[in-house]
Amino acid sequence: MTRIPDTDRPLSEQELARQLGVSVRLLRRYERVGLIRAERSEALVVYGPEQVRRAWSVVTLHRDLGVNLAGVEIILEMSEQLRGLRQQMAELLRWLHEHREVLRRALDEDMGRTPR
Repeated sequence: MTRIPDTDRPLSEQELARQLGVSVRLLRRYERVGLIRAERSEALVVYGPEQVRRAWSVVTLHRDLGVNLAGVEIILEMSEQLRGLRQQMAELLRWLHEHREVLRRALDEDMGRTPR
């Protein structure tokens, strides 16, 4: 399996292709079908850190694990949805912790118990 590029800076097409062990042509194909997004300015084409990680995921799924591009797209979408759900759950958990006493008192009153 390809090692994920360790970078916090944008990478050029050539740098990213070299680090992932793929051709620039394949990166462009991934971009054409909407799996990754490059940033373009004049003659410069670069991939930001988030897109570098996404490209690594695409290469790992497609080349290394043999998932077709439609399957890669579905897996990436589901991963993003899962990440969003985890974030919502974490926010809900924080809210519950912040309001625990108020909720406990309200439940106790509803159940006819003496508040703690």
